[in-house]
Amino acid sequence: MSLSITKLKRLLIKMQTQKFKRTEIGEIPEEWDVINLASIGKISSCKRIFKYQTSLMGDIPFYKIGTFGKEADAYISNEVYNEYKKKYSFPKKGEVLISASGTIGRTVIYDGSPAYFQDSNIIWIENNEKVVKNIFLFYYYKILKWLTEDTTISRLYNDNLKKILIPVPPSEEQKAISHVLSDIDTLIGSIDKLIEKKKNIKQGAMQELLTGKKRLAGFKGEWQVKKLSEILKYEQPVKYIVKSVQYNDGHDTPVLTANKAFILGYTHETEGIFNNVPAIIFDDFTLDNKYVTFPFKVKSSAIKILKISDNQSDLRFMFKRIQLIKVPLGDHKRYYISEYQHLELPIPSSEEQTSIAQILSDMDAEIEELEQKRDKVKLLKNGMMQQLLTGRIRLK
Repeated sequence: MSLSITKLKRLLIKMQTQKFKRTEIGEIPEEWDVINLASIGKISSCKRIFKYQTSLMGDIPFYKIGTFGKEADAYISNEVYNEYKKKYSFPKKGEVLISASGTIGRTVIYDGSPAYFQDSNIIWIENNEKVVKNIFLFYYYKILKWLTEDTTISRLYNDNLKKILIPVPPSEEQKAISHVLSDIDTLIGSIDKLIEKKKNIKQGAMQELLTGKKRLAGFKGEWQVKKLSEILKYEQPVKYIVKSVQYNDGHDTPVLTANKAFILGYTHETEGIFNNVPAIIFDDFTLDNKYVTFPFKVKSSAIKILKISDNQSDLRFMFKRIQLIKVPLGDHKRYYISEYQHLELPIPSSEEQTSIAQILSDMDAEIEELEQKRDKVKLLKNGMMQQLLTGRIRLK
């Protein structure tokens, strides 16, 4: 990785003596200008594609508003692509595409590869870059408060876009700012790739270690086959919280909810708190499992509390082992705990369970550390964008 958090911070210096001028959008450095987005180019969009022209597989990816910036789930033919690209508006490489409906202001720099985009839901400015560089626009859009009109859904109309004023530094400063922010994106991407690599390694280790395909050094002997009900017991919560108004953010005991099995809020109530943790949270709807080691409460009966019943098994091992179980979702649309209790699993000795659990826990800790590092860089980037793109802080 070419950048570190420390190096990023050293790139910046507060210009105590720089002069500012008052403008319609507030104070900006004296040598900066204010431009109207309507002045830099025509607002365009692709020709509308009808559903009958798309397919689930094909030649050219077609991005709808729901898949914009993600993976395409529809395609058009080469014939339609070449015809429409020639006859109608089409983005140039480097131009910034903007989502104009749904989640307003999501942006993608068009990389020039064959692709087509959904009509006026995805727009761009035909920018000749004489005044403002596309890459600077791309980053400024991320801090821009979009002028939208709410009808049935949030919508960014061309007239809204034309009214927007933005600060623009000299060309060389635009390039320098964009270069720094691009380097940070590269750093974030590198960390993401490393996280994905570590997760794949962990998943492979789980498949081998938790099923006995690979044994740890020093352990021998056959694994004992047990029913899940012999290892784990289900504990009925003393009291469910059935109304979201009964908890408030930031106080006392976390509340775990169905469909997420995650902390949604906090409650002031004292009844029904699970203190004798750790426990496994089993969600009937999503088959989501979480290993919890803090006091908590439960909102829904869809969540089950599973604890060790045989006093021999390692709960961390069982938490990981449950994640490998595949049970088809039936017509009832829920994963009932009764469907699992008779499943038979080969289980190693408690000592081998603990050793396996520790290795996987160490992998989890390494991944979590990387995720925290990535989140710290993202937070730093957000702060830098707000400062650099408005001229409050200048580059050295």
